Amino acid sequence: EGFNLALKIRPDLIMVDYRFNGDTGIDFAKRLRDDPRLALIPRVLITEMDVDFALRKRALSEGYLNCVQKPIFDRTWAKLIRSCMK
Repeated sequence: EGFNLALKIRPDLIMVDYRFNGDTGIDFAKRLRDDPRLALIPRVLITEMDVDFALRKRALSEGYLNCVQKPIFDRTWAKLIRSCMK
């Protein structure tokens, strides 16, 4: 569903929760990366887990610009979005 929505609206930024619909954000990143219509859209991985070095490294290797732990507060959202849209 998220993939088809991204195809339809072509957002400027895609934020993906690590766990959704029985899949992982890492798996979803592979689908985005493999589709030329979506491959260049910046994306951020969001998770409730601790963001340790291994998770951050894996997220970056799959094409995410950042990996952020929830909860995310208003100022952090704005800063995160600005940094990804440069």
